[in-house]
Amino acid sequence: MAEDLVTELSLLFFIGLFVDDFKRPLILLFQWFFKVWFRMMDVSGLFKLTLFRYKITLRRSFHQIHAVYRRAGHSKDPYFIHLKISQNIDRFEKNSSEKPLESIDALQWLSRRAQKYILLTGPSGSGKTTLIRQLSLHLAQHKQFAEMVPIVISLSELGQQSFETYLTESLKAYSWIFYQYVQNKMKQGKCRLLFDGFDTILLEKRAEVIHGIKDLISKFPKCQIIVTTRLESLQATLFPSYFQVYEILELDAELRDQYIRENVKAAVHLHHLIQQINSNQDLQRLASRPLNLLMLCQLYQSAPTENLPDNRKLLYERWFNLMCQDRMEDNGLLACENQYSFELKKEIAGKVALEFLQNNTWRFSHRELVQKIIPFLDKKYFAQYTADCLITELTKGNRILRRVDSDEYKFTHSTFQAYFAAARLATLGKEEQAAIVQKFLLEESWREFFAFYVQCCDKPYKIIEKALRIKNPWLAGRLALHGIKRLDHDVCTSVFEQIIEQVSEKEAWFNPHQYQIIRELTDHGYEIRSEKGFNVALQILRQNPNLELKEWDRHFRIVGRENIDRQHPGMVYVPSGEFIYQKHELVSLPSYWIGRYLVTNEIFKPYVLEVGLHSFHEQFQEVWALEARSDRLKHPVRFINWFEAARFCNWLSKQQHLEPAFDEEANEFRPARNGYRLPSEQEWEKAAGWDAFQKSARLFPWGDDFNPNNCNNSVWIPAHDTHDVNKFERGHSFFGCYDMAGNVWEWTASNWGPEVKEFRVIRGGSCVDYHTSDFHCTMRRLNLPHLREGFLGFRLARSG
Repeated sequence: MAEDLVTELSLLFFIGLFVDDFKRPLILLFQWFFKVWFRMMDVSGLFKLTLFRYKITLRRSFHQIHAVYRRAGHSKDPYFIHLKISQNIDRFEKNSSEKPLESIDALQWLSRRAQKYILLTGPSGSGKTTLIRQLSLHLAQHKQFAEMVPIVISLSELGQQSFETYLTESLKAYSWIFYQYVQNKMKQGKCRLLFDGFDTILLEKRAEVIHGIKDLISKFPKCQIIVTTRLESLQATLFPSYFQVYEILELDAELRDQYIRENVKAAVHLHHLIQQINSNQDLQRLASRPLNLLMLCQLYQSAPTENLPDNRKLLYERWFNLMCQDRMEDNGLLACENQYSFELKKEIAGKVALEFLQNNTWRFSHRELVQKIIPFLDKKYFAQYTADCLITELTKGNRILRRVDSDEYKFTHSTFQAYFAAARLATLGKEEQAAIVQKFLLEESWREFFAFYVQCCDKPYKIIEKALRIKNPWLAGRLALHGIKRLDHDVCTSVFEQIIEQVSEKEAWFNPHQYQIIRELTDHGYEIRSEKGFNVALQILRQNPNLELKEWDRHFRIVGRENIDRQHPGMVYVPSGEFIYQKHELVSLPSYWIGRYLVTNEIFKPYVLEVGLHSFHEQFQEVWALEARSDRLKHPVRFINWFEAARFCNWLSKQQHLEPAFDEEANEFRPARNGYRLPSEQEWEKAAGWDAFQKSARLFPWGDDFNPNNCNNSVWIPAHDTHDVNKFERGHSFFGCYDMAGNVWEWTASNWGPEVKEFRVIRGGSCVDYHTSDFHCTMRRLNLPHLREGFLGFRLARSG
């Protein structure tokens, strides 16, 4: 029946070709026929063959993406890191009751199609392209997504043609039938369009692409669309507000080690590589991006005895050198050695990269490449042939260039172009360098270039000073991070101070890049000296929803900074401001310093040796022989009364040429003096229980729930003895003070009250206490100042 119908329709069609009156109705009839036919194919499963071919194409393209970075002879089986993403709160509605998503597995979450329109951002080398390729492969291979058709559109190959034409040609590349099928699936909402590399589009084409994506959304409202771009490119565009923005997070230690285990085969090398990265903070930062980690693994396997490069400039230079030493394979059949030197190819790549970057292009023709190469060649009569050979080596052998189509090339990765361009500029004259810096410093597409340039040029501080002069401290901060090992300490401190001055303390905002700058500069020892600077940094950190308080340890350089100006050994800084005292009273305190730990036997020992043991009470003399042993030096000093603690403060102040704060005639402390003293009970309580992130008081130093493993106590099991002051790592307060619950009670400078001035307040609980209420940050007890107890000690304080 169907065959007869097709025969009759075909006969009418050929008759209509010669009869004008029949042409129009026959064309409409055949259009209707093909629509019905495609629907029948979709329902009946006749389209499986085309889909199968498409899946094979996806798999091959995914292998090619990974093979680009693999050395010849290595396995072609790609390994994919399960990257994590989180919602970018710059685009998140602040008034929304919904919370931004925390760190989640990118592949699993994107596969579930939780959002219809997504912008996937991340820095260069963070794995955006690989994630998109893997997502398309995941959707094509798994049965639960059998009806879903993923289409990857590489925007880096758009060039000068229109977006609409490029999209149509990309879909028709598989077959005309496939194009019709995809359109049908887009209408049904069973197609995912994955646009990769928005940041690689020419600036003048970006508005057109965004307009084209909006048209797609209006025509196919059920179709899901994902666009990848670098974060800095996103800020300069006008994507619709209904696009949800997610950022690819840096690799944590677990994912990093997992990747190494998959890519480094030798067990001995595997352990040594992981150990080498984990022991070097700079290598950890470098390995937080998948592309850098891949290079580090390849460099390590080629020379396990050499130290890995700890900055990106050295990493790229050594990796390219390794690629130039490697054997070149042509489709796995032919192999030949590299004929041209590493220096020559680096010089050529640098010239090409810099000139095309200045022209704001990422693609160049074979003819343009040859013209750039010929001036470097000695034998001009073989110039064309030699240039072709060099292009072949850079493309197939060294993995630096990639052929886009029959006549056009591009750098394999955008960071390769940035590195070679920066290395080239650093060899040019000072005037030429200054002109390019002046012209392109604020250009978004040049940020990667300048990140490499501060590592390549002779005087990196010049470019940072330029950024400060144009009042762009955040740009200066980013550049300082990249060139931090080549900069003078005072330069970075100046950058830090000017960054802080640009931010209003009351209007501090959060941005991932600002947070990274503040965190990493402090990790490298560049200090926030001013009170305003500390409060601004705290405000920026406080607005980061992904920062877990239980991981606050790694931020002690910012909050609770130890020994920040080498005049406060073992002390942390508490900024000025209000806090809730005793659960109900709002108290404002000026800034001050307080001991991170209790005063230990080790710190107290020089004082005993100087004044003589005979100067102390017999009870102290009896226990000192035990306490002064080497295994108890980190235990808190005890059996000290209030007056002895106060006299120790004066002695330590004189040792450091400070003004003693204890007035022995009045038997009280003078906070206006700069010497050491005991903290007031309000200062003690703020340092112990105030949470500057949440603007609330904690019940215990570590939180609101009692945990017997966070302090030395006898709640469940009797303790009977003190412990090292640094034993309970999870028991610190928000500002980084330890043992503010348990171990020993602590003397404070405060009287119990106006009517009982002879009593002093003690705080904190001890190891022999067994009621959880004894460890509350608000718990107060009193003691006569001349009494001494076996579980009573003290910590130091100083006015800010």
